[in-house]
Amino acid sequence: MTYLSHPRFAALLCCLTLIPAHALAQDSFADLREPPRNLAELFQQVEDTETLDLDEAVARRIETRAEFGGEARAHVLVRLAEPLTGILRDRLAEQGLEIIDRFDADIWIARTDRAGADLLDQSEDISAAAIIPAAAKVSPLISLETPFDWQRRDGSEELGYSILFHKGVTADEAVGTLSDVAELEIDRVDPLGFSYVRSLTVPLTADELLSVANLDIVQFIEPEAAPVIDNNRNNTQPLSNVDDVQVAPYNLSGAGVTVGVWEANDVVRATHVDLTPRVTVQPGQTASQDGHALHVTGTIGASGVNNPAAEGMAPAVTILSWDAASDAAEMAVAAAPGAANRIVASNHSYGIGIGWDNAGLVFGSQAAFGSYTNLSVGFDQVIAGDGVSVPATDLVVLKSAGNDRNDGPGAGPNPDDCNQGSAAFDADCLGPRASAKNPITVGAMNGGALIANFSSFGPTDDGRLKPDLVANGTNVLSLGDATGPQTDTGTFTTQGTSMSTPAVTGIVALLFEEIADQGLPLPSAAAIKAILIQTARDVAGTGQAQVGPDFATGWGIADAQAAVDLLRRPGGPGFAEGTLTATGAGGAWEFPFVVPAGEPEMHVTLAWMDLPGTPTGAGPELVNDLDLRLIPPGGGAAVNPWTLNPANPIQAAVRNGGDDALNPVEQVSVLNPAAGTWLARVTAKPGSLALGAQRFAIAGPITPDTGPIAGPKANIMMVLDKSGSMILPSATTGLTKMAAMQNAARAFVDYMSLVGGHNLGVTAFDSAVASTVPVVGLQSLDATSAGNARTAIGNLSAGGFTNIIDGVDDAVGQLAGPNATNSDDVVVLFSDGRHNRPTGSDVTAIDTLMADPTRFFSIGYGTDVDSTVLPGVAANHDGVHLEEQGLQAGQLAKLFMVVGGLAADETIIVDPDYPMPPGGRADQNILATKADRAITFATFWNEPQARKIALQLFGPAKDCRVPMDQHEGFDMATGTGYALVRIELPYACIAGNEDQVMHEGTWRLSMRNTGATDDVAKVVVLSDSGVTLRSDSKAGGGKALLTARLVEGGELLRKGVRIFANIRPNRPSSGDSEKLDAITDGRFDPDRPVRGRDRITGGGLLASPTITVQPGRLRGTMDSADPMADMPEDQMLSIDPRLSINEDVLGLLRGRAAELQLSPELLAQLQGRFRIPPQPTGIELLDDGTNGDAQANDGIFSVMVAVPQPGLYQTHIRATQARPEGLMTREALGSFVSN
Repeated sequence: MTYLSHPRFAALLCCLTLIPAHALAQDSFADLREPPRNLAELFQQVEDTETLDLDEAVARRIETRAEFGGEARAHVLVRLAEPLTGILRDRLAEQGLEIIDRFDADIWIARTDRAGADLLDQSEDISAAAIIPAAAKVSPLISLETPFDWQRRDGSEELGYSILFHKGVTADEAVGTLSDVAELEIDRVDPLGFSYVRSLTVPLTADELLSVANLDIVQFIEPEAAPVIDNNRNNTQPLSNVDDVQVAPYNLSGAGVTVGVWEANDVVRATHVDLTPRVTVQPGQTASQDGHALHVTGTIGASGVNNPAAEGMAPAVTILSWDAASDAAEMAVAAAPGAANRIVASNHSYGIGIGWDNAGLVFGSQAAFGSYTNLSVGFDQVIAGDGVSVPATDLVVLKSAGNDRNDGPGAGPNPDDCNQGSAAFDADCLGPRASAKNPITVGAMNGGALIANFSSFGPTDDGRLKPDLVANGTNVLSLGDATGPQTDTGTFTTQGTSMSTPAVTGIVALLFEEIADQGLPLPSAAAIKAILIQTARDVAGTGQAQVGPDFATGWGIADAQAAVDLLRRPGGPGFAEGTLTATGAGGAWEFPFVVPAGEPEMHVTLAWMDLPGTPTGAGPELVNDLDLRLIPPGGGAAVNPWTLNPANPIQAAVRNGGDDALNPVEQVSVLNPAAGTWLARVTAKPGSLALGAQRFAIAGPITPDTGPIAGPKANIMMVLDKSGSMILPSATTGLTKMAAMQNAARAFVDYMSLVGGHNLGVTAFDSAVASTVPVVGLQSLDATSAGNARTAIGNLSAGGFTNIIDGVDDAVGQLAGPNATNSDDVVVLFSDGRHNRPTGSDVTAIDTLMADPTRFFSIGYGTDVDSTVLPGVAANHDGVHLEEQGLQAGQLAKLFMVVGGLAADETIIVDPDYPMPPGGRADQNILATKADRAITFATFWNEPQARKIALQLFGPAKDCRVPMDQHEGFDMATGTGYALVRIELPYACIAGNEDQVMHEGTWRLSMRNTGATDDVAKVVVLSDSGVTLRSDSKAGGGKALLTARLVEGGELLRKGVRIFANIRPNRPSSGDSEKLDAITDGRFDPDRPVRGRDRITGGGLLASPTITVQPGRLRGTMDSADPMADMPEDQMLSIDPRLSINEDVLGLLRGRAAELQLSPELLAQLQGRFRIPPQPTGIELLDDGTNGDAQANDGIFSVMVAVPQPGLYQTHIRATQARPEGLMTREALGSFVSN
């Protein structure tokens, strides 16, 4: 048996095993680092000691864990066959493999039981797997020959190490295992605190280090952190405008707010007259007191009773005091929801000794500057949780940047801390806690015009922006005695980032007080961070500070008054919180807000508390990469955030600089913004959210807009198939497939014209890209260009083969051109066959042609569409793939309209079908809400006739009529086989009571068949709305997981929500695209009715044999003169709600398992003859934590269903919410491929 190999694995410990190469692709895990050079000899001691199969290695490790009460799972590294998503994570978990952490860019840490290990070499989702190499667990800073002084133990060969354990390992197992392996005596560890910190500091010999590195429960080992030291170095209140908010009209003091203060080796003297009785020293702390602890605490909350000049930022705040020996663990306990005297913020004015000490005498390792270590993990996890089992505390953590700049001799082989040698600038001198992602790191100013000459600069090693903020840190008068024993009345003046940090902590206390006074919910840590950064005053023109964010002063000086003013905006507090549950545009959270005329600058800030990274130094530590974009009024190009270049720390930030993939804070700034309604859009990049949803906050001048607005605008390229097979007949008499497509595409153009603001282009393909006549490249959509597009579509003629790749390539090129002026890029592809030219080309190349974040939608027509690649491309690019196998013209037009709504970011309210005899009528009611800004009623029919179905729209008010011709707030478009009506909300009445304005309530579209033949009115109602239904589906192993969520204003709706799904499998492909493309000689009569063997039946199959009958809802089409005779047994039917149940209908239903949802009149006719269910039909998605639902009551509804047959399945999701004004509906169409 052969195994995957890598040079590093020769130096691994016992039980390192890789999956056999016959089962998985050759994968060397080349991204794994070599063991530190000075440990190579130690690791060679165990070279080639044992090789086991992976399942045997897992079994051994599980046995070892069982000895110390550990769970029956072991940890492995896996490289996945596709980017990790929440659905893939859930599918792997069902197979016994739980993804818990990222190891490297595309390698994940997972835990598995024995059954899961057996499946690793069989899963198509995994390309490689291995027991985690011990060499991958040791920090390159570890040295046995030249350890750090603080690691040494007097008279012993042992050295101190910090051991980070995997997520989910308990304190008891960690302590028990270490005690046994290294024969250690470890004091009791608090279980809750350990669950957040996940680390222990212990002394180990070299052999014990080797043994510990081989433990399954250990994730990373680094040198023991240096001892904590103070960050020492009547101007603080004025610089941050704190004095202004302590008096009328604000009158803030921090009353009712509790914060924590951790100090290096000391606690606060609680009896000081300016603090008593508001300070409490917590049990189990040192008895030592010093002036630093008093000074820091006084800056936060001294009352000023003894010396008014030493008054703190929040003179009435409550303070709890700890020493810093076990800071992260204690923080987790003190900030846990439900904790007695729960703290909402914590101050940490200390760091570890790095580089030159303050006296410039002793040189330590400068490599720790900017690093992400076990200490960093602890702080980040306390705030954000671990995404697996440890919840977030949402503690607002304030950390001093440090005072390392300019420390050192000024010359010699080792430069001063921060100095970058010949580059002649300062950077990269932050400690590990200050380099964590989620704390607010605070630097120091020397007054308002100068940066304090000691304040440490960023960036971090992975390029992140730090510090976050600055405040005054020089000549600070506060409590304490500079030397000697501390007294109850002492004050003194000192300087340092230790002094600037508590100034911001005090401001945070004032913000919590203001939010409580307004009766608002407790804000998240992300909200507080966003507010402070949004309102900071930029520092520029001094030292290395420049316009915008910089690595010297972060986002600027914390400004208490500006922050409180933001909270007191007349339209509501200037921040909003949301949650992302899906990546890409399909999971976007959006917030419209109004910008008045004449603003010189406008900016909005996004912040989120990111999950902890991994201390391997392997790349960016950002786990969930969120993006903020601002969309201008009427659409247009999205505005990007500020960006910095960490490779050149003194280069100025770039406004609208592009994408930021490093920081958990983004800010978009716009000079001279256009007046009107802007849209803030937050999305998550693909690969994010793999461990669950991400909460976030935005802050800014975001007074909500209460009026109607257009959704964000797009650049849309239509890619249309004109290959030879398009000359074949559709299922609609008198229409070829080409004619059916042309009618549907023209309706698409008309819809986009009604919505307005979009750019549209048309390209076509046969054997090559075929230019349209007239040529319709991407351009702004107005009356002229829309007319040209309709003409060009009508001029298409069929011939040649199917070259999808070049068609998409042409579209992508147009989207990269100068006319792509809108914020979104969209490709809409139509094809009736498979890609077959150029010969030998691979249609999967489409995926690489699509540049992120371009969205891809595809529509298939017939039974030989590529139902594997196209759905995959759509899934990878935030789109959907839909098919109409029955070749019905009306259904094809309906799919074009659905895709049009998705491309325009509009949501489906309903999409029913109504069979209508000549003269027949049908009504479609929908409930409009305040969140609906514009609604489009689209009606399609099969017969190629204009205005066959007459329409009339009625609003909620009986005394207001809606004339069916173009006027203010109303527009209409008609064509062969379709009619579109769009109404803007609120709608001002022009006929009837002209004082009436209609918005919320029931709107009704009345339809009448004016033709001489039967037909089906296919209705799609779309809305530009703040309420959307978002769904996803993923299949594998004979099962499919469907998830859906109803979202309003970025928040998930739960109360009164029910969601159902119908699933329809496609028919098997005929596999004859190339043959059909060659039929261009006219021997098929396009006017001949489809009969006999040529007959293609419309409609589709349910996953179950149940017939679903609902008022006005047809799932399938009846395309023969005698629908009662030819209707498939398992086809979904519809009954017009006003029809009587006659013998024909009863004959149709007899012998079938019918589930009906009918009006009371129809119900009465059927009582006693059929079983009538009390609930809607279809498969119900639930939010109860069972059957595939990840978490109960989180607003994400799920169901796991069996899909035993491979192939494409199309889904129809329907959500309802009971509201006081009626039943609100939203629908979504999609598809998935089961392998």
